[in-house]
Amino acid sequence: MRPAQVKRMGSVGLKSSSHTKGGARKAAIQDSRHLGVRYPILCVDVSPFNDLCLAGSSAGNLKAFVLKTRQVFQTLTGSKSQDSKTLLSNGGHVGDVTTCNFFPSGKVALTGAGDTLVKLWTVENGECLKTFSGHKGRVTRTCFLDKTGRTFASASSDGSVLVWDCAGSSGVCRYVDRKQGDLLAAPLNDCCMAADGRIICGGDSGRVSLVDTRSPSNAATTFPIIKSDIRSNAMSISALSASRENCLYVGTNTGMIVRLDIRKALTPFASIRRSEARINRIVRAGTDTDPEMIIVACIDGLMFSLDGKLSVGMDFVGADCEAVFDVAVWSAGRLASGGMCAIGGRNALGLISGGSDGVLRTHIV
Repeated sequence: MRPAQVKRMGSVGLKSSSHTKGGARKAAIQDSRHLGVRYPILCVDVSPFNDLCLAGSSAGNLKAFVLKTRQVFQTLTGSKSQDSKTLLSNGGHVGDVTTCNFFPSGKVALTGAGDTLVKLWTVENGECLKTFSGHKGRVTRTCFLDKTGRTFASASSDGSVLVWDCAGSSGVCRYVDRKQGDLLAAPLNDCCMAADGRIICGGDSGRVSLVDTRSPSNAATTFPIIKSDIRSNAMSISALSASRENCLYVGTNTGMIVRLDIRKALTPFASIRRSEARINRIVRAGTDTDPEMIIVACIDGLMFSLDGKLSVGMDFVGADCEAVFDVAVWSAGRLASGGMCAIGGRNALGLISGGSDGVLRTHIV
């Protein structure tokens, strides 16, 4: 069993929150624990089996934790105290770990970092299976393009989206985003997959692009922009999340969240702004009662839920707190035993968030 290899952590501290804003319901933080690395947590993810969570930090650390106890299960990369040669010989990232994902199998992890590399890891023993190189800038996001995880895409600050096949070690397709009338590539901040299989990406160009990798015209190395309706010299796209209902949620560096219809040429039909702080992350957290619910994390520390009409549901962390960089969703009710299950019941929805204070927080909805 996977939790059998648990390694003890140091002391932990419990916290709670009662911040509210704009009439939102308040949600208590049930558990709040330091990772022992004392560096900002830039990315988190939860395994499909809801037993482990990944956390990557600005120190180049990547660790897997037992979700129920938050004890270290495996360390997948080195620490900042190690030199570059040691990290490279161990297959670890040298730069900040900026994005992490569990494969659908739950046995393999996918990571991207500031060292321009994308890596595959075995979660069980922390071994680096493969390294993908092709970007010339910081890797900002990775997303899977099929249910098996065989193909995936990565976005980068060099303005490119690369599509990879796990069987190879080089990108099979490339798309480069550019500002209108500019030959220089515009940094990309996020990417995700639409329900129809296209790749959605956005960044400092202020545009949202839909890239169809299956089109015959994509035999070329540069994909055309299918549609770009969000344009502003002052606005950049900082977060993206696509729903199963062909809706796209877009977050900007100015705190704006827009809901778009992918089927209608990215027509915007709802928007909200709770502050002027950058939207760091938008994740889908649909439930039976609200299939379009999303969770929004901001750089000013605000983290809250929105329904499909962009009405505020809950505040998990109030503004003017430590920045929240990433959040992942899990089924808290699947933990058949333990205190957290008793709080929310077997249909409870759980959130794991990480931020600039180096703390891994658990929230129960």
